Amino acid sequence: MKKDSNFVPAVEWPFEEVQSEEYDRELQTEQVYVTDVEPRQTIVSVSKYAPVSRDQYEAWKHLWPMTYREDTRQNPKFTTEEISSIKEHMNELLASKQVRARIVDPSSNTVLSEAPDTRTDGHPLHHAVMNCIDLISQREREQHGDGGRPKRKAAAMMNEGEKGENSATGYLCTGYDIFITHEPCAM
Repeated sequence: MKKDSNFVPAVEWPFEEVQSEEYDRELQTEQVYVTDVEPRQTIVSVSKYAPVSRDQYEAWKHLWPMTYREDTRQNPKFTTEEISSIKEHMNELLASKQVRARIVDPSSNTVLSEAPDTRTDGHPLHHAVMNCIDLISQREREQHGDGGRPKRKAAAMMNEGEKGENSATGYLCTGYDIFITHEPCAM
């Protein structure tokens, strides 16, 4: 393997300073639970950075335990119509000059709820996002009467989604987009 500044040896001590005999002696003094395996020392170069592409992950995963999560910012999958819709929603929210959130059904581009941050009313949970979710919840309670939406098992909801039914049959706000003027809090 050629020398690369992005790869470092996967050891925590200066490997060159450890003599092979000393290392073998240390291994012999430790309790060994697997007797049919002969321990050996090897220098392996591993990436000092997390993989940024699927190809890097596939090439490196056998060298070192790692995980890979695709960065959606690297390859966005939005159409030009969706991008213009996103910009329109954000421009409308930012024009209000206050912390606001908006929940939109992306299949119809319909605004389902919009609300400001009302924590100044004295309630710590009245963030803009929580207020939007509360509005959706109130609307669903009104649509389904006092009994609320009938309870379903998770498997039943997943099967409904496979049949192509709308996302309203799933968990509250599943499949909707939310636009927020400020970064949401950890809650």
